[in-house]
Amino acid sequence: MDNRNTPSLEEKLQKASEQIDQHLDMEEPPLLYFEKLVREEQQAWHQRLWKELMLLWAAALLMITGLALSFYFIPALFIIVQGAAAVVLLAYVWKEKREMVMVDK
Repeated sequence: MDNRNTPSLEEKLQKASEQIDQHLDMEEPPLLYFEKLVREEQQAWHQRLWKELMLLWAAALLMITGLALSFYFIPALFIIVQGAAAVVLLAYVWKEKREMVMVDK
């Protein structure tokens, strides 16, 4: 068996590595591509923010309208809603105050 004609394991691995590198060699997209991608994502993000803000305003308007109508037409319901809101707020403040970590001075 002639060892000079047969490539060594190291040579085979190096040749395979070079072939894989050539096969997988990809060009990077230009910087303008990434800048365009960032601009498009920012625009989509701003559009989502405006949609969410509009939904928030609509929900707030509906709640305020409902409370105003209940104040004039069903005062007992208005008082119940206000009392429930006060109880929930006090419970939340009490829970947060109880969980607050005291910092040594």
